[in-house]
Amino acid sequence: KKMNLEIKFRAFDKARKEMFFLPVIDGENKNWLQIDKTGINVGTKNGLLSGNEFELMQFTGFVDKKGNDIYKGDILRFDFHSKSYEVIWYDGAYYLRNGNQNARLSTTSLSGYYVVGNVFENPEMLLVTQADA
Repeated sequence: KKMNLEIKFRAFDKARKEMFFLPVIDGENKNWLQIDKTGINVGTKNGLLSGNEFELMQFTGFVDKKGNDIYKGDILRFDFHSKSYEVIWYDGAYYLRNGNQNARLSTTSLSGYYVVGNVFENPEMLLVTQADA
């Protein structure tokens, strides 16, 4: 598994409960990001969505064992147990967190891990398994 240095973001709109991947250019469908003194705005084919309800997440540069991009806020599971790990940014690096345990994200640490959701759309996946930790 290689680290991909492509700079990508996604934004979760907490008010609309919708995830936007940025930028997305697919034919006529374009999503784009604007950050200014008014806050975070997301442009879509239907116009500009603005508000203070966006949670911005950056692509970590890593992919899981299935080839899915891993973003800050994703929830990962390992093949051999049911614990879930949240991808966090801490002290200048990405980490996998489960309860009070943190492990630095690396190509070695990702062997056998796969994305099962994210903390905004699937928070229950994280809460259930942390109780077992």
